Amino acid sequence: MLEEEANDYLAKLNRNDFHGIIRIIKTYNNSARIELHSENGLRIENPNGALKTTMYMSVLFAISDFTQEKQDEDYPLIFDAATSSFGDEKEDDFYNVVN
Repeated sequence: MLEEEANDYLAKLNRNDFHGIIRIIKTYNNSARIELHSENGLRIENPNGALKTTMYMSVLFAISDFTQEKQDEDYPLIFDAATSSFGDEKEDDFYNVVN
């Protein structure tokens, strides 16, 4: 469910740009690894800065949504220079999602 929600946010943050898939993979020590895959399923080894930022933001937005649903509390998300690697259009997409 978290992966699905994160992918919804990834699509919103990359409306007119990259259309990939976030995969959250459980590791052997019960932690998780976040990977970005292309639409045809290939893992993207070195995503550019903006793409990597939107991948992690998407997961954070999804976690925030689940926290609000499960605990009926809304915790603030604080971003430090969140859009510094974005172009104008991607920055607009980010602000639309935050809004």
